[in-house]
Amino acid sequence: MGNHLTVEGAVSILAYGFGAGTLCFLFLLRFLPHNPIFARKGLVSQSAILGVPTADSALQAQVEANLLLGKKGTTLTPLRPAGKIEIADGRLLDVVADGEFIEKGSPVRIIDTKDGRIVVTKAQDVGGSE
Repeated sequence: MGNHLTVEGAVSILAYGFGAGTLCFLFLLRFLPHNPIFARKGLVSQSAILGVPTADSALQAQVEANLLLGKKGTTLTPLRPAGKIEIADGRLLDVVADGEFIEKGSPVRIIDTKDGRIVVTKAQDVGGSE
């Protein structure tokens, strides 16, 4: 009979532990995204909690990406092949060079926006960003 009590005790400890873990998880899920300490550090994002993007947000992202086509900017980092550029309206973009190394400070033009990537090539004319 001593073993029977041990098994019951083990099962009850397991059940209480599972219940307490579930309560802790739900508490963190409810309050962690709104905690200013974690929000400021960027450790918790609303999109990670809320789920996958909707069709509307995906279409909006595609429209915004298409509006970038032809825009000119300046490289802030060397593109070998990936790096950052700044376009005329002051936005910083993560981009990929079209098969060539492009030095920092070079003028570039956006030629493609597919598969979540922005592809640039070296711009021939230096003046007049769009």
